[in-house]
Amino acid sequence: MIRKRFASTTRFSSFGWVCLALVMAAIGSGSSSAQSDEAGIRLVSIKPTVLFIKKENGSLLQLAEVVVENTGQDAQVSLEVTVGSRKRIWAAVNVAKGEATLQAYVPEPRGPTEAQFVLKTGGGIVASKKVPWKPGRHWKVFIVPITHHDLGYTDTIENVLNRYAGFYDDVLRFCAETADWPDDSKYRYTAEGSWSLQHYVENRPKETAEKLAGYVREGRIEITALFGNEIDALCSHEGLIRLMYPSFRLKRMFGGSISSGCIVDVPGLSWGLPTVLSGAGVKYFFAGLPTYFQWGRNDIHTFWDESKILRHGRPDAFRWQGPDGSSVLVYYQSSYGFFKGVTGPHSYEEVRDNLPGMLGELEKKGCPFDVARYIHNGVDNYPPSVEISHIAREWNAKWAYPRLVVATNAMFFEELEGQCKDVRTFSGELPHTDYVVGAISTAKETSINRLTHERLQAAEKCATIASLVADYPYPADDIRRAYDNMLLYDEHTWGKDYPAGEIQDWAWNEKSHFAYKAAGLTRPILSRTLDRIAERIDLKERGRHIVVFNALSFERTDVVRVTKFLVGGQFDLIDEETGKAVPYQAVELDGPQAPVPYAAYRHARGQFERHELFDLVFAAEDVPPMGYKTFRVVTKDKASLPESRAVAVTDRGLENRFFRLALDSKTGAIKSIYDKDLSRQIVDEAAPHRVNQLVTRQVKTGKVEAAGQPEISRGQSGPVYGSLLVRSTAPGCPQITQEIILYDKIKRIDLANRVLKDSTAVMEVYFAFPFEMDNPSFCFEGSNSVIEPLRDQFPGSNSNYYTVQHWASVFGGGAGITLSPVESHLIEFGGLWPCYVSQAHHGVTPPDFGREFVKSSEMTKGHMYAFVIDSNFRTNFQPVQQADMLFRYSITSHAGSWRGGRSRDFGWSVCSPLMPVVVNGPRQGKLEKKASFCQVDRPNVLLLTLKRAEDGDGLIFRLIETEGKQARVVLSVPHLSVLAAWETNLVEANKARLNFTGHTVEVDIKAFGIATVRIRTS
Repeated sequence: MIRKRFASTTRFSSFGWVCLALVMAAIGSGSSSAQSDEAGIRLVSIKPTVLFIKKENGSLLQLAEVVVENTGQDAQVSLEVTVGSRKRIWAAVNVAKGEATLQAYVPEPRGPTEAQFVLKTGGGIVASKKVPWKPGRHWKVFIVPITHHDLGYTDTIENVLNRYAGFYDDVLRFCAETADWPDDSKYRYTAEGSWSLQHYVENRPKETAEKLAGYVREGRIEITALFGNEIDALCSHEGLIRLMYPSFRLKRMFGGSISSGCIVDVPGLSWGLPTVLSGAGVKYFFAGLPTYFQWGRNDIHTFWDESKILRHGRPDAFRWQGPDGSSVLVYYQSSYGFFKGVTGPHSYEEVRDNLPGMLGELEKKGCPFDVARYIHNGVDNYPPSVEISHIAREWNAKWAYPRLVVATNAMFFEELEGQCKDVRTFSGELPHTDYVVGAISTAKETSINRLTHERLQAAEKCATIASLVADYPYPADDIRRAYDNMLLYDEHTWGKDYPAGEIQDWAWNEKSHFAYKAAGLTRPILSRTLDRIAERIDLKERGRHIVVFNALSFERTDVVRVTKFLVGGQFDLIDEETGKAVPYQAVELDGPQAPVPYAAYRHARGQFERHELFDLVFAAEDVPPMGYKTFRVVTKDKASLPESRAVAVTDRGLENRFFRLALDSKTGAIKSIYDKDLSRQIVDEAAPHRVNQLVTRQVKTGKVEAAGQPEISRGQSGPVYGSLLVRSTAPGCPQITQEIILYDKIKRIDLANRVLKDSTAVMEVYFAFPFEMDNPSFCFEGSNSVIEPLRDQFPGSNSNYYTVQHWASVFGGGAGITLSPVESHLIEFGGLWPCYVSQAHHGVTPPDFGREFVKSSEMTKGHMYAFVIDSNFRTNFQPVQQADMLFRYSITSHAGSWRGGRSRDFGWSVCSPLMPVVVNGPRQGKLEKKASFCQVDRPNVLLLTLKRAEDGDGLIFRLIETEGKQARVVLSVPHLSVLAAWETNLVEANKARLNFTGHTVEVDIKAFGIATVRIRTS
């Protein structure tokens, strides 16, 4: 048959078909013969389309557009097409004067050949054309019903959760309605994040959950690997792994498989993610990276250099290799993967009018795949619809190709993988923009959640030990809820689309609740389990004892602070292992503005509860790994130890055996730090700012100002530590209190900065750390990774600021300096650089917006800046923050680089302080006064996690290699009898049996790898 189309009137004009399958040039290419000038009819062009139909015998016919020009009178023409030995003839049709498009079905050849098109009228040939012809692509188009998960933004969190419950009711109904339909058009759904499914299962009847489980097992509903669209660089090492646990909990309940993960709407990804996904058996990752930096303009660079990553533009796939060498297959098509508009397609006609042109454009760009992925109704919290199944059924009844498949993400990736043998491989971080800065629009709550990252890991370890040695009921549900809440705070949705007014108050209260609830669940777990273990220690002497716990897997000598400790006279503090008296310091709270946690509250209560005002501080030596050590308080008429002043405190300086430190009287910041071991100055005295100086920048003007009018006073002075206090003000920060601390026995400078932030908007706040270092190199700890800026990241990606976990280091010339940020996460290297947040989120556009990212040629100084507060946002994040906040940092210097200087041990020790418990004796117990519950024999391997197994079968130990050295590790558990041991994947599925003895297990671990061990004990 012939379908006639006139260029000025036909509905097919919107197809936008392009000549892609041909190797010929455009109009006039190929060979022509027997042109009839008298008839005035000629063949202008012949273009194949992407559309195929299937004949009854199974052969394929490809739809071609044949453009005919008639300069004479109306004529009846027929079209004859010959491909190889196959010929097709269509009946005559009237062609009026002008240009018309005839649509012919061309037999598909087995290989490249020639096709001849002949126009006849009245039995004679009026025009013919030979063109090269080759088999066209057999496109499979996967339409994925999915909804972009915003935990809020379009509404309050409560309303969004209820909305998703309704969505899943509909999804189950759609699956049932299409159960007997052709397979490609059966309704399917992909849950972008499992928080919505988890809420649904927890709030629907058992029979509904069972129905959901059936569709999960059938592959009709896909559970993806991750809990939510996480700002994954914020996650702790263990937190990034736990981001998969909710999904795999559902898998254990329902069956089925989890092979793909996704993070959507976040311009940045943590390098640890491929290690974590691969470690759980997840092979595929959809990177829904948004195109924010192209919104409304095309004159600025985006968050990476696509030209160096994608072979033929969007879409493309690549393998992303983690620090340990494992990898996942990544697909990127920009943003969510919409089909034209942000919803739809909504009809067969919409697909007919758009899909051929969309696929044609992909072929024109050289897209190497013959599969494509689009989403259906996938914009923010948008309801699913069964209409896509109706569209696919109607489409596939007519067309053999492109084949429409109502699919899950996993189905698409399984088809894609076979076409990815020659894709590129990349290794490194994609440093975040936007969201990691947005997190400091609410710096107080973000700090609370960051502290919970460490405390929750410690609480889980201690709860496990207490359940083994102290008959403590393991609080599995509370631990799970604490992790879920902690992760939901770090999820990318930070509030409403319009972040002001009563609805935003409600929305932000719900969001901040995650941080507070996670912290609130964690603290009692930690306190109760430490108390329970301490109560099982055998104590023969009467009086107070202090049991000091170490939640890390290496031996430590570190500071212990026992809060709310009423001294009550003279005493000695005895190390129960050595029998020697230990120097200590009784510290009284320095008023309500002191830069210590909850100082104002403690000061208020101290007016009627005297013990609230006092801390006992001492250095505990050689506290065993993953264990404890006991000290005893012995009351005396006179203490044995004199009140020595091991740290010299003057009006403007501090000095101990390691450092000589001087403050600048004009700024109150540190102008000089002399390292006595290295015999060198470690502060750049020519820098524009001093160490620990608070710096503000006005977004509108770029004006940089610093804290001024300091009042410097002596703080603490005793045998353990000495300090100076600095009080000052800065724009937007009417009250700043800082304490600078040096210790007698520990090579560490502690900095505590308490900042009262007022309602000043469109302003940024930093702390300066201008270190002196020739030819500096930088390195920092990311989430499950160690990263060298610029080297270990995607081409053209953000280098203005980075998200740091426990430590950042600058080194060169045989020496190094390590900075450990406790509450804040953003560090800039080499200088104070522009804050690069896209126009989708920033409010006022900074004057330097669009400047290229920092290059290695600019990172010539050993300076670091901690970016702690930003208040310049138009949506999602708070445009104003008023809060009383504490930002703490610790500094040390050392010979060598980050490896030789043990930056890892320093950073983890600062962020995971020793934990004291006061217990009274005498009491009988089964535990010694000093014990280690778990040890690893390699200094480059760290115990991340000790927990009860999710399925109740034994204990789970998780180890991470931190220096890039493959190792065989011996894990020792001296208090347990090992009956069996397995290596598991990261979500606790057994992989292989391990060698073990009565108290040890051996496991191999890759360089920068993670190994998880299950031990079954007696």
